[in-house]
Amino acid sequence: MKTDNANADCAFYCAFHFVPVADLADLPIFCAPVLTIDDPTLACGIDGWNVDRSGDHITDWNRGQDYADLAVAYARTKRDPAWIGFILASIHFKVRFGLMTAGSLEGGFFTRIGKLAYLGSMD
Repeated sequence: MKTDNANADCAFYCAFHFVPVADLADLPIFCAPVLTIDDPTLACGIDGWNVDRSGDHITDWNRGQDYADLAVAYARTKRDPAWIGFILASIHFKVRFGLMTAGSLEGGFFTRIGKLAYLGSMD
């Protein structure tokens, strides 16, 4: 099956067996199912960094920090710390292959993830 997201050909996603899109309804807002062309009710993966930028540095920085909080909350809910690595890898992949330029959203995300990791190490 082929994919039909706007950026699916360039999206870094976690490949798995086809999954009903409805089963991915709880994904964080900055993630998106990668849909199949043959059956758009099925996902063939997850785009781990599917974001819209406001163009305003402060707004995007704060949004990136909010996304980090959502990523950690999702990882805890799913009991899957690898989720954070997946998001970081998604960002890295897109920047590395010129599919996006890292900006304020990513800066806010990385800063907040770092703070959360530091605070978590104090347990």
